[in-house]
Amino acid sequence: MINKSGIPIKHQPIKKSRPSLLGRLLLWLFAATSLFVGFGLLARIPTMQIQVGTYENIIVTDTDNISASLEEYLHARFLYPKSNRLWFSARKAEEYIEKQFPRIAHVQISSSSGSFSVYGEEREGFYLWCGKEVVPVNTESLCYFTDNTGFIFDVAPYFSGTSYLRLYGGDVSPEIIGSQAFRPDLFELYEKFQTTLKPFDLSIQGAHLLPEDQVEFLLTSNNETPQAPRLKHYLLNDSEVVANNISFALKQDSVLLDITNNYDRLEYLDARFKNQLIYKFFETDSPSEIIPYEEPISQTDSETTESTTVQNSTEE
Repeated sequence: MINKSGIPIKHQPIKKSRPSLLGRLLLWLFAATSLFVGFGLLARIPTMQIQVGTYENIIVTDTDNISASLEEYLHARFLYPKSNRLWFSARKAEEYIEKQFPRIAHVQISSSSGSFSVYGEEREGFYLWCGKEVVPVNTESLCYFTDNTGFIFDVAPYFSGTSYLRLYGGDVSPEIIGSQAFRPDLFELYEKFQTTLKPFDLSIQGAHLLPEDQVEFLLTSNNETPQAPRLKHYLLNDSEVVANNISFALKQDSVLLDITNNYDRLEYLDARFKNQLIYKFFETDSPSEIIPYEEPISQTDSETTESTTVQNSTEE
């Protein structure tokens, strides 16, 4: 082309504008968000959801409560709910149930045809945990059921008497339920000592776990629980040797008569020291007396034996 002055005009091609880097990023972000939301909405299609089905072997725990809790857990997210069949995790659902319902010890979930069934094993109440400190049995204080390992799993109805072994102390969280209050070997020790004391018409009604691995078993008596006689023991001591020492000591007529005739005033039996059983009465002026055994109770090796004593510790 030539302008009016006769000068040729060069043709300048029109350049197409390209979107800026920010524009491209926004475009990709919009596309990705659209896909994420779209697939999320598709994930909520009813036919893709797994449903809570049947329950087996769960008797005490209210299954309606379990179902309601599971529905909340599975549908907590609007997008990509946990109930979608493609990524439903039976293991995580099992963990959720066991955490939310401590009475249920073990859960097994199996899925089929769009629903899943729940098989559970519930804990059985073996003992009662009734607080950090020993309180009278007839006090209407709140107690909790524990299983045979010392795991606290539920609130117990009010019980009077000594139908259950009562536990005090231990490592209990502020929430209480869900705490592993006692070591399982404490209950093996309880069974052993209960068997040892039975021939002498003595029995255990409670246990108080103290610091430094000390435990005081509360003996059954007519006294209020805080004043009940105690059997003191170190958890680290050899329970078999201690049980033998207690049995041998109580087989001594003078010792057994002294304890049974003054049982209402008995403060404690102390089995914490090697080859000794020390017993003490409340408010007595009798002098202390050490009674050596005629036979050794335990031996440190096959050739060396040590004598065992019973000591009656009294106050002046």
